[in-house]
Amino acid sequence: MFERDFYVGLVNAEFAKELKTPIDPGALNANQPRTLRAIEANFEANPLNSGSFNHYRPARYFSENAAKLWQQVSDAAKDRFEAAFKHLNALLK
Repeated sequence: MFERDFYVGLVNAEFAKELKTPIDPGALNANQPRTLRAIEANFEANPLNSGSFNHYRPARYFSENAAKLWQQVSDAAKDRFEAAFKHLNALLK
């Protein structure tokens, strides 16, 4: 739902203590359209200092910091979230 650069920023912020260096979004495989898969491949080649990648942690980081991060979320991403929730709500009717 988020653009690649924004999501990588969430990953870098959440895993700052475990990363040797922050992930450069431009260094991720551009041929891999799914950002999560590109990040997982990056961690296979460049393991964390400790622990392992868990995609729930960036989601939690966003949830805990939404007030300060919300202005950084693109209008396109907001539109995608809105469309998804409208679709889900329609299924409940």
